[in-house]
Amino acid sequence: MAEFSSNNNSHFSPHPDYAEIVVVRHGETAWNATAKIQGHLDVELNETGREQAAVVGDRLSRESKVSVIYSSDLQRAFETAEIIASKCGGLEVVKDSELRERHLGDLQGHVYHEIAKTNPLAYKAFVSKNEDEEIPGGGESLVQLFDRSTSALLRIGLKHKGERIIVVTHGGFIRALYKWACPNGRPGKVLNTCVSVFHLYGEEKCTLKVWGDVSHLSKTGFLESGFGGDRNSETEQEDKNEIAETRLRGELNYGNGMWLHSILSTWMLHDGPFNVPTCSLSYNFNTTTSLISTLP
Repeated sequence: MAEFSSNNNSHFSPHPDYAEIVVVRHGETAWNATAKIQGHLDVELNETGREQAAVVGDRLSRESKVSVIYSSDLQRAFETAEIIASKCGGLEVVKDSELRERHLGDLQGHVYHEIAKTNPLAYKAFVSKNEDEEIPGGGESLVQLFDRSTSALLRIGLKHKGERIIVVTHGGFIRALYKWACPNGRPGKVLNTCVSVFHLYGEEKCTLKVWGDVSHLSKTGFLESGFGGDRNSETEQEDKNEIAETRLRGELNYGNGMWLHSILSTWMLHDGPFNVPTCSLSYNFNTTTSLISTLP
């Protein structure tokens, strides 16, 4: 079981006891923009996605030194990784098929809002509460995705202990990592090119330091378009709430001491003030410290 720790250092640097893994979701694709399910289908970035990748690459180039970049072998992730690498001094990009998105079986290639009617059996498996249920057509269960995702991150992290590395992957994969680090939490949306930071000590300890940071997009026109694709079962209203809260975080997180206001605003938008996730965290917006604390 992963442990959580509080950390009020705004600058992250490699430590001999753990690997610092910066996990980035790929940039936008045309299928993301139209809510078309990708899974293992190989869809390239659109122009917005390439611009998003350049922006997050600029951001990462100004942070602590990175040793290597790992990427899913699907081109939307690999192209994102190559753009980031070009911004970070031409780092090596290692393709790894274990970093792929969840295989979504017969749902792949279909528009999300139509699948309940066009593929009822696959849709039923997709929204099932049974995490062992596989999606018809060769799709993975949530348990299979979790096992693959955590095994891949552990393998990479143990190889690079004491280093800072980047992993470029997909929304479903990243949500599985969140569940590993914060089993009772609620990840919400995973936006295109969002940045999350994990400290991996070994099989028994993985701490989450930053979750879903899109501050690099806050001054661009890319936030709304970052909400497409790699869906679970979110509704359109949840999409609107996510956009509203992301804008709110961007406005409130500048300056010291504003992170708590941001988190409380996020809870109010989603669940009301009392239905909150197990772990609370703030986002690393400029001078704001990223924090994680365990709630009772």
